[in-house]
Amino acid sequence: MANGNNENRFFVPFLRLIAAAGSLALLYSIYRLHPSQLDLRFPALLAMALLLGPRIVVPIPRLSSQVSVSDTFVFLILLLYGGPTAVLVGSSEAFFSSLRFSRRPQTVLFNWACAAVSVSVTSLVLQFAFGDIVQLSRKPFSTTFLIAMCLMALVHYACNSGIVAIGEALKTAQPIWQTWHRHYLWTSITYFAGASAAGVFAEWLTKAVFPLSRSPCRS
Repeated sequence: MANGNNENRFFVPFLRLIAAAGSLALLYSIYRLHPSQLDLRFPALLAMALLLGPRIVVPIPRLSSQVSVSDTFVFLILLLYGGPTAVLVGSSEAFFSSLRFSRRPQTVLFNWACAAVSVSVTSLVLQFAFGDIVQLSRKPFSTTFLIAMCLMALVHYACNSGIVAIGEALKTAQPIWQTWHRHYLWTSITYFAGASAAGVFAEWLTKAVFPLSRSPCRS
């Protein structure tokens, strides 16, 4: 997030609100998580999300914010293991990725909480619209699966970029719409590309190479 001396009086309360929401999302995900649903591929995907993803980043022009391909791994984990696991991985990736370009606790906490909220909202919307998320990639490829991938990208993009844009606008005392349109509108392509790649890999992993166990997974 950019530096500024004319912070809106709602800036700090907004950060606290997002931090509280992120904490609730994380606690709820921990409560819903079932380690028995994870398989031997999960450690590899987790390592790629935490180590490889943050190293491939696209900087936002004129701002210190960045977009990484870690979203692809988070989307993939969401499809393979459900919402709770994706929230834990996505928030952890955001935490460690933030440490690469900022040492300010406020920035790191905000990015961590923003990821937790965004992934949590995305998983809840998908579950509401399509039911069990994990079952999506196990069925034959269909228009429904394609719509689900688009919705996954759209919700995560809207939630994540919206939260960051509001925080940026409050910090710099600029209009929210102007901040979002100027700095975050163009990043939508990275989310849709990430969702598309995750959908392809999920289909490949579940049907062609390493089929998942047939035990039901909660999303």
